[in-house]
Amino acid sequence: MSGVELEILEFIRPEKNSKNLYITGIPWMQEAEIIDKFYQLFTVYGPVYGIRLCPASIKISRPVSEPDTPPFNRTADTNIDKSTPPVDQNEPNGYYAFVTFYLAMSAKRAKENLKCRLVIRGNECKISTAKRKKEITRAALHFTKCQELANQYIGFNGWSTTIKLLDCDSEEQEGDVKKLRFVCVVELDLTVHGLSTAGLGAWEEACLTKDPTSRAKAICKAKKLSYQRAVEDAFSRVLLIVLSNGKVSVEIDTTRPDALLAQKQASTEPVLKINELDKEPQEEQEDASLEMDDINLHILHQLEEEM
Repeated sequence: MSGVELEILEFIRPEKNSKNLYITGIPWMQEAEIIDKFYQLFTVYGPVYGIRLCPASIKISRPVSEPDTPPFNRTADTNIDKSTPPVDQNEPNGYYAFVTFYLAMSAKRAKENLKCRLVIRGNECKISTAKRKKEITRAALHFTKCQELANQYIGFNGWSTTIKLLDCDSEEQEGDVKKLRFVCVVELDLTVHGLSTAGLGAWEEACLTKDPTSRAKAICKAKKLSYQRAVEDAFSRVLLIVLSNGKVSVEIDTTRPDALLAQKQASTEPVLKINELDKEPQEEQEDASLEMDDINLHILHQLEEEM
């Protein structure tokens, strides 16, 4: 397996600098046109989480004689607005952009292939790895992004969700306003890989007590969003092991608590009240399953270093 790269992909927002490319020197064009063509250009190297386009404060010009990089070659595009005057003084400064990939190896491959080769309207754009200094926070991937990523790597028919619990958890009234809180537990089945996990989600929505339609709308919205949060939570336990040759393996992060198991235990186990202890409690032995998880994680890291 020499020469094959390995990367563990989690269902969280890709915030690391290694997954972000910083592009400068983009000449003025319609924003929607640039974003659309950037997606065409960069998705060749791997799935793209998002593209952020920002106005540049100064005009950066790097004129070159090479033809524009497809799909920016203007001769093949008949839908370009040619009413913009080509005079530099009349054109805005242009843009810079951040292109965020789900995988660091996709960003690396795009940078290596497009460095000094990305030409837009006769202007060479500079590509580098982003160097943002903000603190990286672990945030769950949005519901729609979870679906897109799962369909990309697991397949449209490779996963499904089942609602195990969807109920109103609490109602609090303050004057004419009532707050409804719904809780949802879903089971995520990865049928192709024979794996499953669960997720827990909640949402609170306010309604007017004097308006019956307001309560109905609040219930529908709270149910919908609590379900989406539960699906996001379930996917956050899924690990995709992606190889650079295109092969993908799926595992479940068992170091995180399972929402469905916790919900079952809470509803079935009796509560035992202890008033006084005769002896000091003995320390519990470490669970063998946790030791196995540590071993498996260590093996994965070793494989990644050897590749």
